[in-house]
Amino acid sequence: MSEVLKCATNFCRGRTMKHWKKKYCPRCNHKIFREKNPLRYAFGNLRRRAKQRGKEFLLTFEQYVQFAIETGYDKLKGKTKYSLSINRKDPQGPYSVDNIEAVSLSLNSRLQFANMPARLKEEMRLAERNLLPF
Repeated sequence: MSEVLKCATNFCRGRTMKHWKKKYCPRCNHKIFREKNPLRYAFGNLRRRAKQRGKEFLLTFEQYVQFAIETGYDKLKGKTKYSLSINRKDPQGPYSVDNIEAVSLSLNSRLQFANMPARLKEEMRLAERNLLPF
């Protein structure tokens, strides 16, 4: 059996295996990758989420980098309502160069609500007022 080693990050309680030939635990390795490669990390998340939602993804990493730098998405993405997110112009279309745009999170949310079926809109309004039966 392989020897278990302590992660090299200060105050981390994670473990690594000697045969892995890495001095950091998987969690710290992930964090280091995210900090060193922010665009590649964001591209991977976008592609992963598109796959989870069953959306076609035709962007290459080079196209994504060009889009992110031109629109400022690489600097302004985040979780506030003024942060940028990627919106598909045609909600039924794929993630491709000609079908994406950078918009604020609040605008993206409004666009999503506008494209929603009337039945779901009504359910959301009732849920906001705590009038749903469940």
